[in-house]
Amino acid sequence: VTRGIAREEGKGLESLGGAAAADLPPPPRVESLIPSEASAALLDQLQKARRTSRLLAILAGVLAVSVALIFAVLPFLKDDPIVLTNTVTSSSASGTPAFIVLTSEPPGAAISLNGQDTGRVTPAQLQAIPGQEASVALAAEGFLPVSLSVTPTVDAPAVVAATLQRDPNASANLSGSIRVTFEPIDAVLSVDGTVYPGPPPIQVDGLSLFEEHQLRIEKLGFETATDSFTLENADTMNVQFALVAAQEVGVVNIRSNPVGAEIVINGELVGVTPLEGLQLVADQEYQIVLQKDGARWRTRLTLDPDSVQNIDATLQRDRPVTPAAPRTETNTAAPVEPPPTPEPPAEEPARQPSYQLLD
Repeated sequence: VTRGIAREEGKGLESLGGAAAADLPPPPRVESLIPSEASAALLDQLQKARRTSRLLAILAGVLAVSVALIFAVLPFLKDDPIVLTNTVTSSSASGTPAFIVLTSEPPGAAISLNGQDTGRVTPAQLQAIPGQEASVALAAEGFLPVSLSVTPTVDAPAVVAATLQRDPNASANLSGSIRVTFEPIDAVLSVDGTVYPGPPPIQVDGLSLFEEHQLRIEKLGFETATDSFTLENADTMNVQFALVAAQEVGVVNIRSNPVGAEIVINGELVGVTPLEGLQLVADQEYQIVLQKDGARWRTRLTLDPDSVQNIDATLQRDRPVTPAAPRTETNTAAPVEPPPTPEPPAEEPARQPSYQLLD
C-alpha cells in the first residue's frame, strides 16, 4: 500500500526535497499471512458450507409446505365412504367395499352421506364401509327431504328407492293457471265444477299444482267436451277445443226369452239381454240379431230422433226339413197303371216373425 501511495503521490514527495525523501524508511514487504495449502483447504470448506446451506434451505422450504398441506387437508380426512361412479369395479385398500344404490322418483335428487354433500344426484351408487351404518339424505326443490339409515355389507348392498313427496309450502308448489280457447264461442266452460263465463280465451288462475283437475265445455246441440289435466309448474297451460255437432239419437231397450242372449247389431256384438238404454243414431237402419244356444231372433230397426223403442223377443230354433215317407209297392194281378201325374205343391205361406215391437 505504501509503495502504491508513493508511486501515485511521487510528485508530491519529490516536492519535499531529496533530503526529506531520503529520510523516509523503506516500505515493508507485504507477504501472504496464510500458506498456499491452508488457503486452498479453507476455500474448499467454504464452498462445501455454501452448498450445505443451500440444501438445508431447500429442505426447510419443502418441510414448511408439507406441514401447511397436512394442516389444510387434515379436517377432511375422515372415515366417510367415498362417492364413486356408477360403474365402480375396484375395491378399497382395506378390503372389499360395500355399496349403497340409490334411486328416487322423481330422479335428480341431491345425495348427502353422513351429513356431507356428495355432489351426486339419483340414480347413483356410493361406496361405503361394510357393516357400518350410514346416514343417507335426499333433497330436491319443491319436495320434502328424505332421511334414512342403511347398513350395507359386502354380500348385500343397501338399496334405497325413495318416492319424494311434494312440499305444499314450497314456492314452486303454490298454484298455476290454464288458458282455454274453444269454439263455438258461446259454449260454457267449467273447471272443477265452477263455471267461468265469458267469450274465449278464458284464463283460470289459482289452480293447485300436481293435482288432477276436470275441465268441461258444453253447448246445446253439440257433444260435450271433457278433459282432465295436471299442472306441474306456475307457467300458464294453453289448450284449445272445437265442439262437434251432436247427432240425434234414439233409445232402444232389448229383452229376450231366454235371457242372456247375445245382441249383435250390424255384425257387432254390443252386449247380452236384457240391455236397457242403448243409444243409437236416429234415422239409420240397424239389423239386430239375438242368439243363444242355437236359437235366434232377428229384425231390422230404424229409430226416430228422441224416441224410445222396446224389444221383447222370443228366440226360436230353425225347424229341420221333414223327409217324405217312402212309397210301398203291392203285388197284384191287375195291370200296372201309370202313376198319376203329381200335382204341383202348394206354395207355403210366408213365415211371420215371432216378435212384436212395442211402442
